[in-house]
Amino acid sequence: MKLLYMKLKGFRKYKELFEIQFDNETYIIGGNAKGKTTIAYAIVWAFLGTDLRGNDKRNLINKDSNESFVELDFIGNDGEKHTLIRYKHLQYSKKNFISLDGNFIKQKDLENIYIGKTLFLSAFNPDYFKELEPSEQKNLINQYLPEISFENVFQKLDESEQNKIFIKDGDIQKFIKDTNARIKDTEQKIIRKKGENEFAEKILKEKIEIEKTFDKQEEIDLLLQEKDFLETESKQKIKSKLEEEYAQKQTEVINFQTKLDKINDEGRKKRIEYNKILSDPLAMCPCCNQPMNVDSKKIASENKRQEMFKLADEQKEYKEKISQAQIDSVILKSKIYSLGNVDNSVRIKEIDERLLVLENEKKEIYDFNKMIELKKSNIENTKKDVIKIISDLENLNEQLDNYNLQIIIAKKLYCMIIQEKIKIVEQYMKNVKIQFCELIKSTGELKDCFKITNNGEEITSLSKSQKFVTMLEMSNMLNKISGLNIPLLIDDSESYPDYNFKFEDYQNQLIIIKAKRNRILKVSSSEENIKRPKTIKLKSKYNLQELKNVA
Repeated sequence: MKLLYMKLKGFRKYKELFEIQFDNETYIIGGNAKGKTTIAYAIVWAFLGTDLRGNDKRNLINKDSNESFVELDFIGNDGEKHTLIRYKHLQYSKKNFISLDGNFIKQKDLENIYIGKTLFLSAFNPDYFKELEPSEQKNLINQYLPEISFENVFQKLDESEQNKIFIKDGDIQKFIKDTNARIKDTEQKIIRKKGENEFAEKILKEKIEIEKTFDKQEEIDLLLQEKDFLETESKQKIKSKLEEEYAQKQTEVINFQTKLDKINDEGRKKRIEYNKILSDPLAMCPCCNQPMNVDSKKIASENKRQEMFKLADEQKEYKEKISQAQIDSVILKSKIYSLGNVDNSVRIKEIDERLLVLENEKKEIYDFNKMIELKKSNIENTKKDVIKIISDLENLNEQLDNYNLQIIIAKKLYCMIIQEKIKIVEQYMKNVKIQFCELIKSTGELKDCFKITNNGEEITSLSKSQKFVTMLEMSNMLNKISGLNIPLLIDDSESYPDYNFKFEDYQNQLIIIKAKRNRILKVSSSEENIKRPKTIKLKSKYNLQELKNVA
């Protein structure tokens, strides 16, 4: 892109019409507040509708005007000459318009000319690029760098290195991130396996105690025989059995008597009902609760009489059962009495207590020996586990070594691609170098960074003038790699007296602004040939008033 001519009116310092023609080197010299930087504002406003910082909310209309416009003639990157007009009214936004070659357009239609807002501002104004964060500067450069062929760089690796890694879609950063995650996971697995191995070693070092023997089984057997004899042959056992039978008979007597009492109560109730039916002339039927006639009374009284006969039979039956049970109880009691007071229970109790002690001792020995058996089995299984743990550790360490090697190769590949990018960038710069990554010596890790140096010195160590010329080279480089080729703005050039800014050094248009005390504004194609700006008699192809009327 090459700027040819610009005129403006009602814009910042310029209330009246102002025109300027651009050369390869355009010097704008004058005192403070004479409108030097306004020319740079006008160029940016024409393309972007913003100020030099990209702010589109700022009012740039002259304080004594209601409207402003900028008309800019330039040769685009397509090699064609274009005329761009931007008009803005202070109060009526509907009157605002943008015109390109006589056609009304929207802001987005200009993007194919200025490519990107941040790019345009950074390529035109080195001070804007300087104010960006390092990450923003890096991303901007990466965005417009030509694509580096991953496959071409990959083929430069040794064959053994190529066989070690597979990077999907050429995304090295993602591959490194994913592989580092695998390394971390593998390291955690190794830590766990080492913990398992330490635990297994402790088990293998455990002391195995000697199994115990229970040698009192014969005593248990003899006591059991004695107890069996006492319980089988003694009168006590017979007496105990008779006493149990006697207790059962006593219970039967009580149960039979309870049943008999219920039958007696039921019989009394039936007898009362029967007498009522016979004696009461208004007796009611016990079933339907209706007054009964003579026939009904006969039937009802007969039913009651049969029920009383049945209860009488049951009464007789239970009286006989009670009598027989009482007789059986007397017989059993006499038998118990005849056996006397013979009692083996004391000896049997002694035997039971001794047997309990011996059985507990036997159980303790059994449990102890069972524990020893489990320990021996656990040790045998642990020996097998240790073999597997050692094998797993060897595999994990081998896997870890492989992952670390992949990281080294990936970082090497990443550096090779970075070097290819740096080659492209640095062919447009003279003293400035860019560093995209750095190696951390303590860990060997390749860390992303973005450092700009001038003759080996980092930008933070440079003087103000050195920083500016460094940023100027960066802006020029952005112009070249993006193909934008917008002029380079050198504002406050009086601050850099040791530098001679020439078109030949940048192969790009230069707009050089220089402040000189108490000087009126002057424009020239060289610093030595400063002259007053005069109205350039160039007639525009497009009539502003006609465009305003149409808009």
